[in-house]
Amino acid sequence: MNQHTEIAAPALTFTEVLQAVESATGLSDTRRRDLLSDVATVARWLDRSPASVNTDAASLRPLLAGLQHVQIGVSAKRLRNAISNLTAAIKIATMAPSARRRTPFRTPAWKARLASCAKDWDSHRLAGLATFCSERGIEEGDVNDAVVLAYRDHLDQENLRKDPDKACKMTVQTWNRLIDQGTAPLLHRLTPSRSDKNWSIPLSEFPEALQADLERWLERLATVDLLSEGGPPKALRPQSISNVRVQVRHAASALVLSGLPKEDIQSLSVLAELQHFRTILRFFLDRNGGEPTTWLHGLVSKLVAIARYHVKLPTEELDPLVAMKARMKVSRDGLTEKNKARLGQFEDLRNVELLVQLPPSVAARAQGRAEPSRWDALDVMYALAVDILLAVPMRRSNLAAIDVDRHIVWRGHGAGRYAALMIPGNEVKNGVAIEGDLPKETSRLLRIYLDRYRHLVSGNPGYWLFPKASGSGCRASGGLATQVSQFIRREIGLEMNAHLFRHLAGMLYLMRYPGQYEVVRRMLGHKSVETTISFYTGLESKWALKRYDENILADLRRADDTD
Repeated sequence: MNQHTEIAAPALTFTEVLQAVESATGLSDTRRRDLLSDVATVARWLDRSPASVNTDAASLRPLLAGLQHVQIGVSAKRLRNAISNLTAAIKIATMAPSARRRTPFRTPAWKARLASCAKDWDSHRLAGLATFCSERGIEEGDVNDAVVLAYRDHLDQENLRKDPDKACKMTVQTWNRLIDQGTAPLLHRLTPSRSDKNWSIPLSEFPEALQADLERWLERLATVDLLSEGGPPKALRPQSISNVRVQVRHAASALVLSGLPKEDIQSLSVLAELQHFRTILRFFLDRNGGEPTTWLHGLVSKLVAIARYHVKLPTEELDPLVAMKARMKVSRDGLTEKNKARLGQFEDLRNVELLVQLPPSVAARAQGRAEPSRWDALDVMYALAVDILLAVPMRRSNLAAIDVDRHIVWRGHGAGRYAALMIPGNEVKNGVAIEGDLPKETSRLLRIYLDRYRHLVSGNPGYWLFPKASGSGCRASGGLATQVSQFIRREIGLEMNAHLFRHLAGMLYLMRYPGQYEVVRRMLGHKSVETTISFYTGLESKWALKRYDENILADLRRADDTD
């Protein structure tokens, strides 16, 4: 793939691109036909008219990224070729003939730097920066953070394929690795970009006094003392303890990012001071456009608990915190709008079929390799995770922590042998045990994975179904969930997270058997049927209207047509 796939200003519409290709000289009839066809085809895939699609890279790039070959019914290669032809057509329309160059320009020094990379992948990641710097007369010794920022802006304005932030992140990582390896000692180290998801400050950077105070609070939450007047009625699970630690880190980070020196946060009591409490809330409200969220209400609840039971604030100081906590409460009945939108994908039963058929098709692809690689093994692992979530919908923390010895029981003999999942209630968020037989197809995939692929995922998997590559335990639930989501998006183009499997199971069952909330409650392990009803009532109203349209209005329309 040409690493310097760029377009230049001014931005045009697809209609103007088609006109430019029609009138361009020097194109063979076949090349002209292919370019015209693919520009029109991409517009059709985007479900837009050519006149309504702008070639501005910043706006067009996310539209193209949203195209997925399975969803539009073509091969991955066909999609890549169409976007490549679109890029070529835009270059014809926006660049003077003398400015067109099929081979990226690189100076001898930059060519030598790329050639010196021990791995092709390193050369691949630096190629775009090498071209950018070569065309502007920037030597490798002059590359600094400002140059990388200019390169990022350049990609954002002129490149259809690369995600600017991801491309720069990979470039900086590779650049610094060359320095660490000693192969480029004269280069300047670059500052890695920080993701918005990683804005918070590690606890290790805060005063040791705060860290010690936090550990005392967490120890109290993890231990039940029946004779203590203020102790918790039951011990928090390890995952809940971890959540509290993260929330305290976020609250302390919010104070620092709002201007309070780290050294001033010596204990949890600092977080409970009214002024600081307000600052923390304001920080997160500003990040969310002034609107409270369920996440923020949870964080505030933890801080109020610290103020009440650990700091032991007097009533007159505690009451304002409790009042602010009440104002942060978000009343929400049913599914979030994002989950409703994602479930909407599956009202097209073709997408349900794609999801159900994904695990066996990926497993068959891997088994067709003479020598399976670790990448094949990872794909089979993700496919197994999808198959398990379809068969026994569960929370991502329970999925990631499946223990082959404790949680999987094999039953039956021969071809009828199958596996059952048995996860005790004390390991589940709401205390309701997860017990379910895996279908024979899922059990077969599980056995294939254990026998042929798990050792390629990790050389020392231990008893974990989804082990870390290092063999030091199970995969983090968040990491595994993200990897499964990316796998589904890559393979079949659906936006799906691990928790959505639970909602999908309820949706599919209620679509087939309306009103059967109790069955869905038991299937999903809800303690109260009211919880189940609140999730799906809105969706059932939508399906009822659809059945009314199909069964009543459609009949009336047909009757009118026969008059």
